[in-house]
Amino acid sequence: MSPLPLKTSIAALGFGLAALGCTGPVDVKTEEVGQLQEALSGTYEIKSVHSNKCVDVAEVSTANGANIHQWDCVGGANQKWVITNLGGNLHKIEAVHSGKAMDADNSGGNGTNVHQWTYGGGANQKWYIEGGGPYTLKPSHNTGQCLDVQDFSTSNGGNIQTWSCSGNNNQKFDIVPTGGGGGPTPGWHVDFIDEFDSFNTNNWQDQILWVNNEHQCYVPDNQWNTREVSNGTLKLRVVNIGYEIDCQNWDKWGNKHPNTRYVAGRIASKNKKEFVKGKWTARIRLFGSSGHSGKPGMFPAWWLLGYRNNEPPVQQPDENVCWPLVGSGEVDIMEHYGSGGPNKFTARGIKNLGYCDGGDWQTYSFETGVTFDWSYHSYSVEWSGNNLIFRTDDNITGQFPIGNDYPEPMFAILNYAKITNDWMDGEWGMEVNWVKHEYWQ
Repeated sequence: MSPLPLKTSIAALGFGLAALGCTGPVDVKTEEVGQLQEALSGTYEIKSVHSNKCVDVAEVSTANGANIHQWDCVGGANQKWVITNLGGNLHKIEAVHSGKAMDADNSGGNGTNVHQWTYGGGANQKWYIEGGGPYTLKPSHNTGQCLDVQDFSTSNGGNIQTWSCSGNNNQKFDIVPTGGGGGPTPGWHVDFIDEFDSFNTNNWQDQILWVNNEHQCYVPDNQWNTREVSNGTLKLRVVNIGYEIDCQNWDKWGNKHPNTRYVAGRIASKNKKEFVKGKWTARIRLFGSSGHSGKPGMFPAWWLLGYRNNEPPVQQPDENVCWPLVGSGEVDIMEHYGSGGPNKFTARGIKNLGYCDGGDWQTYSFETGVTFDWSYHSYSVEWSGNNLIFRTDDNITGQFPIGNDYPEPMFAILNYAKITNDWMDGEWGMEVNWVKHEYWQ
């Protein structure tokens, strides 16, 4: 539900308090307040009044924790901010170049540093913007603090922090539209990104199971190095452990099946990062075998499932829906069928027709236009209307009229399976540079 316009909500509050006998009639200049809210919903430069320098993400960094300071205004994307109204005069403020939110450390006191971080909805990432220009900005977790240029610096690199509100010019900012006029700038905005500086358990968990008659068990990394995060990337591997094991401990149904000497990595954002529609993208390269070609049995994948899917780990009571029923629907953003040859990369949507676990469904499948060349490619799916739009390296490869069959949260999965008995030569793996989700506004 969209928030009430600010002029409406403040006026309604005034009349409500008067009716309760809490105050007399409130004199609200509704036109002025309405214009204020409308103007602060779009893309802007934020300029310190005392120095006339722009609030800037240091070194154009896209990393979590990158410092925010002031710098000469040069029009860079790291000096442009998407301001999104969250109701009243509360706002989210995101750097255009990184999609990350302006974030005040949780300490909250004088000298609290301000940096950028992936938006998680915390009070330290929400800002009250007050005044009619110039403005003061207050973090919602401590409204006694104001955004502040440290020590009244007028130099490039002067640090941005929060400090007790004083009304001085180093705590006042001009907020200047960069696109001309108010209103939001249409486009995709990042609300989640993982650049794999570490294995973040707030974003991912191992899925430990055996499915689809695959010729490996999915296991965590602490046994056979099936999952590794190093040098800023995630690696998922298929590993030949040299002796056979029984995958029954990893079978989601506990069924008996053939032994295998292969184990592999599979991670999911289930119960961690789940979104309704939007755009998922990952930058991935595949490696393995001799030569730059796919081999029989290779089956790496980057895909989505509905949040009520009943595969482990099951952590919520409503995770009881079997594939591919609504609530456990599937969208495959990238799959590579090694048995189909080096060019057999596909993306597809699966549309449930009313049955469960191997029942009746409908698929739409597209070639991604990628060969097994060991280089990075970005694979994405967009879902903002009734269509899924698949892209490889930003080029549209296909569309799928999914409608609103799964208008509920979906989580992401990255895995590498082995689907035939063919001998695995060398090491097979998937390296992931980053994963992100975006929303349309």
